[in-house]
Amino acid sequence: MSEIDTLKAQITLLISQRDLYRMQYNDLKKTYQRDIAAVKRERDAYKKTCIHFAEQIEANKKKNPRGAGRHKYDKKWSDRYFQFSILMDQKKPMDEIMSSLQISRATFFRLKKVYTQDLNFDKPNENDAQR
Repeated sequence: MSEIDTLKAQITLLISQRDLYRMQYNDLKKTYQRDIAAVKRERDAYKKTCIHFAEQIEANKKKNPRGAGRHKYDKKWSDRYFQFSILMDQKKPMDEIMSSLQISRATFFRLKKVYTQDLNFDKPNENDAQR
């Protein structure tokens, strides 16, 4: 085989590899475009859900326009709950927690109820563990 035939064979091989890479590129491009379209649909659904929740929040605010009554889950409550959860994680006794946070017994049990709900929410389900 002559040198020219060898070069022609190499060129043919390179052209076939180029065509193969182009096909793989186009396949990947189509796959990514499909995935991007799916993510955009999920994002749009999430936006609709957020808008729905925002409308619900606004509707609930109208029930009490003056803002009267006990405010649930405001900044003060969040800070207090954060400190409470730290003390509960450290397994401090009830009296010590009540005195350090300067809260009443009723407030202690109200915070404890939310704390136990959070713990139960964070635990993995038995059904999830089996999957």
